[in-house]
Amino acid sequence: MSGIGLPPEIKKRIQEIQVRLSDLGNQFSQNLLDATNSFELVLDRLEDVEGIPESDLNAAKTEDGKYRFTLHMPSYMAYMTHGPNRSIRESLYKAYTTRASQNGKLIENILLLRNELAKLLGYRHYVELSLATKVADSEKTVLKFLRDLAKQVKSIAEREFVDLSNFAKTLGIDSLQAYDAAFVSEKLMKSRFDFDEEETRPYFEKESVVSGTFQFLNKLFGLEFRKTSAQVWEEKVQVYDLYRSGKLLSRLYLDLESRKDKQGGAWMHNWHSRNRIANEEILPTAFVVCNFPVSTKDSPSLLKHRDVVTFFHEMGHALHHLCTKIEEPPVSGINGVEWDAVNFLPDFWRTSRLKREF
Repeated sequence: MSGIGLPPEIKKRIQEIQVRLSDLGNQFSQNLLDATNSFELVLDRLEDVEGIPESDLNAAKTEDGKYRFTLHMPSYMAYMTHGPNRSIRESLYKAYTTRASQNGKLIENILLLRNELAKLLGYRHYVELSLATKVADSEKTVLKFLRDLAKQVKSIAEREFVDLSNFAKTLGIDSLQAYDAAFVSEKLMKSRFDFDEEETRPYFEKESVVSGTFQFLNKLFGLEFRKTSAQVWEEKVQVYDLYRSGKLLSRLYLDLESRKDKQGGAWMHNWHSRNRIANEEILPTAFVVCNFPVSTKDSPSLLKHRDVVTFFHEMGHALHHLCTKIEEPPVSGINGVEWDAVNFLPDFWRTSRLKREF
């Protein structure tokens, strides 16, 4: 995909496009992070935070007794799920969904450059170029999959929307909006199933989830995670060396809590891949990065069930990369795995881990 064999002037242009696309992608992410960090909403009326769980209120509380909510996911979702003031939920939602609006121009430039790159490499358009390294063999296959999926779930989604809308009316919300969905869903679960997700969070304390996962992996695969000291970029980052039968296999970094200078979402990054140069063995190294609730000296990081599922998923990626025996970097660990198939092992691990028998 680098244009090897093409005339020098075309290879030069391909390299220019690739560098520019990298710069635009970084600028896009930085704009999004800057916009996320620039917003905060400070509340000083108790009626505006009534019903929000104590752990979330503790995280939001300022030194002068007010409550600060931001667009970082733990803070944002705390208010969107439990915040009683509808107009505040609307303000937060609009602020979140309109972050970094200047990125629209970047998207246009990215699309133009991707299309040019594809044509220089002999493809009709960027979709065709993208699918050249994926399991799906054509755009028709992708569209058929999406349309079949939509056909299967559309009627279910419509029924659930009507159900949620009807329940919203009992809360005084005549027209259900996107910024009401999490709040109304939480109320519906409590009313219909007498289920409050907050009651499960003490069982999902972050350190307990990590420790329990490691114990399970030891039981299932004979893997041992030994905490070690290493230079890290933030004091809460934890580092583990991974052993099997006393032999060092790899190293894992866990960066799990949200913070201001951190991009949103969750991901696994492969820093080093298993390799052998002459007689030197290079062991794989991976980072698992999440944005879980922040712990303080007075309160631990309490996860929701979906946070636990996210951790299992990213650990699936990490295991795929860290446990490989292949010493050719282009196909070692997750390298060389098609991006529309790379989630198979994490999804299998995540799903099986949640089964009662495990």
